[in-house]
Amino acid sequence: METTKPQPLHERFRPRQWSDYVGQPKALAALEAIRRVNGTLAGQAYWISGVTGIGKTTLARLIAGEISDEFTTIEADAGDCTADSLRELERTWCQYGWGKGGRAYIFNEAHRMRAAIVGRWLTMLENQPAHVVVIFTTTNDGEQMVMDGIDGKPLIDRCTRLALTSQGLCKPFAVRAKAIAESVGLDGQPIEKYERLMKDCNNSPREAIQRIGAGCMMEG
Repeated sequence: METTKPQPLHERFRPRQWSDYVGQPKALAALEAIRRVNGTLAGQAYWISGVTGIGKTTLARLIAGEISDEFTTIEADAGDCTADSLRELERTWCQYGWGKGGRAYIFNEAHRMRAAIVGRWLTMLENQPAHVVVIFTTTNDGEQMVMDGIDGKPLIDRCTRLALTSQGLCKPFAVRAKAIAESVGLDGQPIEKYERLMKDCNNSPREAIQRIGAGCMMEG
């Protein structure tokens, strides 16, 4: 009998609504400004950078979910982009999606794109449909690789850049981590211990929640 593989704790508690996404007020304020001016987050390309495990893909999925339903959202490794795949994307992205009507494209590890693909994106984004959102994510080091190695600055400049901070995250992340631990019966420590955990994990929610899942906050 086939059984469903259990999700890791950090995936089970990945924020799926804006109210659960904490610690990045500047990024959220930038998105709110776009909503206020345009009435939507669609019709834009976004470039999200930050350290590993800080919530780049989570933010990308929240943006996508505001525009597009799950079955009209494509998420892929940017290194897998080819001229043929981008031609197919360009052929289909003019079609409205069902449900919310939009289409979303998330490309993680944007530093893995080849120079020719970066150049192709520059042309495509000039003709991006108003119901489409394109989101690139990369690490800080990866962003520098794009800037230096394949002259990706024109692409980054073409996008709305959301640089996620690793500062000031300890307390809000600790509060959320403790709430997650309590919800699954793995909590036995005061909030100060969660703040210490976040510092030990360099403010990476993913790593902290993985440690909680391994029982590090149980009493004893």
